[in-house]
Amino acid sequence: MARQVGFSRIAAEWTGLRRDRRGSVAALVGMSAPILIGFMGFAIDLAMWEGSKVGAQAAADQAALAAGLAITKGSPALAEARAVAASFGYVHGVKGVQVVVNQPPTAGTYMTNAQAVEVKITKPEGPYFSSAFRPT
Repeated sequence: MARQVGFSRIAAEWTGLRRDRRGSVAALVGMSAPILIGFMGFAIDLAMWEGSKVGAQAAADQAALAAGLAITKGSPALAEARAVAASFGYVHGVKGVQVVVNQPPTAGTYMTNAQAVEVKITKPEGPYFSSAFRPT
């Protein structure tokens, strides 16, 4: 009979704990905070990558324009394009940055035009905040 009373008491305590809602919000926030922080870090990484892509595109556009003007003046397009890209912070060969100048372009409608210039800028970008949640 003593066992029955002990079990009943434990069952009653358990039922009381299930009905008690105090502290449930804190527990829920504590369990979901790492997930929310991870998604926030990934969103920041995506924004940083997109900003870097837009910056590289703007530098490539200006470098192509400068290279085209250099061609009309009889100057070397490669040097001019890389100088303009460097003024935007994209120095060829530094920190993995590649500034490739193609004359004529390798793709598009101006592939056969020897006066046309194509500038491609690539820069490796790694994760900023989301690297804390990636296994090494």
